[in-house]
Amino acid sequence: MLSRCLDNEQSWRLHNNQRDEEASPLLIDSLPLLTERKTDTLVFPCILSALQWITQGRDPVLKDPAKTVLPVKPSISAKAAPLRNAAEIHVLVTGSLHLVGGVLKHLDPQLAK
Repeated sequence: MLSRCLDNEQSWRLHNNQRDEEASPLLIDSLPLLTERKTDTLVFPCILSALQWITQGRDPVLKDPAKTVLPVKPSISAKAAPLRNAAEIHVLVTGSLHLVGGVLKHLDPQLAK
């Protein structure tokens, strides 16, 4: 699965490195947020490591030492500076039911029982 994620990341980067005139035009160009293209990607080895990275150790549920977490590359850890000082962090999880269920399992361990 991790290999597939890394392949998808590479495809995303290749797709977004097109010259501007080759890129697909946006259907709505009057909204500034929609015209800005953000292409940063991060691939995590597991759901828990992604959640711990996002919360930067501030969520006691995710800091449980009994939970095994795979290490994150130093280059990914370095990108977390804005999260360390954030007053709040909101996360939208989309994708498969497996992914959403995995996130819910870590955020509310009572659901897993």
